Amino acid sequence: MKFENAYAGVKKLFTSESIYIISTMLSFGSAIVLQQNEGAAMHDENYLLMTSMGLFIAAGVITIIALIIQMIGLNQARKDEPQFKTAIQFAIAGLIATAISTFTAGTFSDIFSGVASVANLLVSVYTILGVYCIAYRLDNKKVQTSGKIVMCFVAVFFTFAVFSRLISIFTPVLNDTLDIASYTLDFIGHITFIIYLSQARLMFTEKTA
Repeated sequence: MKFENAYAGVKKLFTSESIYIISTMLSFGSAIVLQQNEGAAMHDENYLLMTSMGLFIAAGVITIIALIIQMIGLNQARKDEPQFKTAIQFAIAGLIATAISTFTAGTFSDIFSGVASVANLLVSVYTILGVYCIAYRLDNKKVQTSGKIVMCFVAVFFTFAVFSRLISIFTPVLNDTLDIASYTLDFIGHITFIIYLSQARLMFTEKTA
């Protein structure tokens, strides 16, 4: 099989994105629970706060697992396409930022959450470019066209998510609302990205056997 390393890497990236979706849903749940905390009775307030914190930490741990799988996949794929090598560098930055964000709190956590979001956006961009370059070498027009479309969608969704997190740092009053918006956009971005990775997997099995 041609591009065997890239195929194995893309399969791991698909798994990583699937785990990311679970993490995003947990983060979304954390933000929803935190909103319910406003105006709650005193005996419910601590329970809701602890629940939100638990969901947030669980999301962070799952994200770190997804990042590790992602880096393993990118490391395999880079042997066939250099764009994946650049993606690894941003994945490492994202892993460090996510770990700091998960185990800290307040503005400091928000800042590193924003850094992690930017790193995640760049990982997605270079991963899409990597798949696109292989599709070009295989003369797969469908995946090339999809790559251009997905690049635009993912860039828009993740960029809005990044900006909403950065805005929340400077306007704490909007923090909960913007968190929900950013997690929703993250979810859509990951779904779009995972669909493209599915097309990439199919391309490898059909064209490189």
